[in-house]
Amino acid sequence: MKKSLLFLSLFAVFFSSFSQTLDVISDGAIISVYSDSVIIDGNFLHQNNDTIVNDGNVYLTGDWTNNNSASNVFTAGPDGWLHLSGSNQNIGGTTLTHFNNLELSGTGIKSLLNIDADIEDTLALTDREFSAGDNTVFVLNNATGSVTRTNTLTGGFVSSTNNGGLSRKTLSSSAYSFPVGSSAGTLRYRPVDLTPNSSSANTFKVRMANVNPNTDVGNLKDSTICDINSKFYHRIFQTSGSNPADVKIYFDTVLDGNFKTIAHWQNIPQWENTGGNLFNPGIQLSSLTKNSWTDFSTNPFALAILIPAQPTVTATGPVTFCEGDSVILDAGSGYASYLWSDGSTTQKITVKTTDSLTVVVSSGGTCTASSVNGIKVTVNPLPVPTITSSGSTTICLGDSVTLDATGAFAGYLWSTSQTSPSIVVNSTGNYSVTVTTSAGCSGSSAPVSVTVNNPPAPTITAIGNTVFCEGGDVVLDAGSGFSTYLWSNAATSQTITVDSTGTFSVTVTDASGCTGFTQSSTTTTVNPNPNVVASLDDTINIGVKDTLFVIGAVNYQWEPGSGSGNSFIVSPTEETTYIVTGTDANGCKDADTVKVFVDRECVYFLPNIFSPNDDLFNDELKVLGRGLDWIYLTIYDRWGTRVFENSDLNTPWDGKYNGAKLNTGVYVYILKGKCKASGEEFEKHGNVTLSR
Repeated sequence: MKKSLLFLSLFAVFFSSFSQTLDVISDGAIISVYSDSVIIDGNFLHQNNDTIVNDGNVYLTGDWTNNNSASNVFTAGPDGWLHLSGSNQNIGGTTLTHFNNLELSGTGIKSLLNIDADIEDTLALTDREFSAGDNTVFVLNNATGSVTRTNTLTGGFVSSTNNGGLSRKTLSSSAYSFPVGSSAGTLRYRPVDLTPNSSSANTFKVRMANVNPNTDVGNLKDSTICDINSKFYHRIFQTSGSNPADVKIYFDTVLDGNFKTIAHWQNIPQWENTGGNLFNPGIQLSSLTKNSWTDFSTNPFALAILIPAQPTVTATGPVTFCEGDSVILDAGSGYASYLWSDGSTTQKITVKTTDSLTVVVSSGGTCTASSVNGIKVTVNPLPVPTITSSGSTTICLGDSVTLDATGAFAGYLWSTSQTSPSIVVNSTGNYSVTVTTSAGCSGSSAPVSVTVNNPPAPTITAIGNTVFCEGGDVVLDAGSGFSTYLWSNAATSQTITVDSTGTFSVTVTDASGCTGFTQSSTTTTVNPNPNVVASLDDTINIGVKDTLFVIGAVNYQWEPGSGSGNSFIVSPTEETTYIVTGTDANGCKDADTVKVFVDRECVYFLPNIFSPNDDLFNDELKVLGRGLDWIYLTIYDRWGTRVFENSDLNTPWDGKYNGAKLNTGVYVYILKGKCKASGEEFEKHGNVTLSR
């Protein structure tokens, strides 16, 4: 081991997973890689007669150098891959390497250093640039899919210089893709597809030259070509075989230009138009195809712009017409740009005014051609009629007005279908006339509005009920917007106030002087009020209820309070005046009042003798009084036994105790209470005699 270099002797070394940061020098060893992967984090130098039997994957981050003069390192046949997985990597040495499968991955550019490279099976470019320089990358597998790349416009291509390029063998009449491009100067990926017209064996090589072909090859052109694409061109070689092939060259119509043909550098020497190319637009790249091309004796091919043919202007209709119409002039399709004498830049233009027009066209290059003919367009003006009237165009029903189309014209057509210069109108509407000149041009007038006013028909609106009670009224309104009013009661205002029974109508005149009257009259009805009579004024003791009565109506409402019948129970604590309002079946009302006086005197009295002997005379003892808030009566016998107690004025003592009659005798009472008006409490003691 020297300077981190590993020297392998002449014995078999089997790799399973080998990864170190070092350079590897194989010095005549047999290296076998089967289904596993070998990672070499460094350079790989082949010396003497070493051989690699690769049926797996070798990942190399450094340069590949082959100085093995006796072999191509890899044995033929196995499906193994060499992956250039580092950054910028070189393939060099003194001997061409025959790779089984080669994949470009990692980063940077992978380059051939002064030596070609063979790929037996598949070249996987992924998204990397494979720089061949003046050398050739040979793909020996004649399958159409033996060269792959990822879908990008900025990577996955072979670049080269001079006569270098990408070579592919073909054995099919299907399309073979040559993904070529260059990062020198402006980065471009501009592939070529070659489709042999036979399944015989052929070999083609393609290079994209990212330079101006006019200086790199020559600038002479045949008489049909205007310009040669100055950004890039291709060199296409047929190195073996002689079958014709369809040549398809891809380009970007936005960045490169809109080309119409492929030019081939002939031996004259000059750029010759291959002719009959097929253009296929694409989302990213468009293409031009020349079918069945046979001449690969010289290899430069370039995109070209043809000298435009002289355009012939055609009109889609008459070039003499009336104002408002138009004619379309067409310079013909197939040109890249158009410039009309009126400044328009489209293939077709719409002409609406008098003018003489020519066009200059371009096919996209520096060459132009002018139209072989000019077309004069003549536009005749439209007539502008006006309508005059014999009087006011606002008339009353039964009147009429004459409308006249001023000016002398060849023909008239009114909106009423009449064809005379004037018409008589007696109905509401918008009237217009279309006139025709001797040149056949027609013009219409602005419409004239004729208004025929029908007799005004006022409608009386009652602001309130037309049936109301005595003492009420209703406002009758004939509506606004009239000049004069005349009511059936001789009133002349828009509204009248009615307080009596009657039938009313109105005649009006509008602003046009037309007169009309109401079609139906309005009747008012006055209902008499009821005679409500309430009961007479009354006087009650404080705390006592009183019932008030009323007659004369159907429904009643008492105030204060919430009484609603023909009687009302009240219990005021002071003098109160009650108002009762009665409503009859028509909703008419009348009211009356009742005054209730309140006796606020506090009076209480207990008799001193009673005789409960069932003779219906003086059989019970009870408290007599008025104006009391509450009372409490207690009676005791001479031995102090409480024989009766009560707090209700209306509950008397019947001379019994526990249901048994008591004997004749003198009993003691205690009477307590409170006056309602003053709030004063009292207590009275005394005797009462029970006599049988």
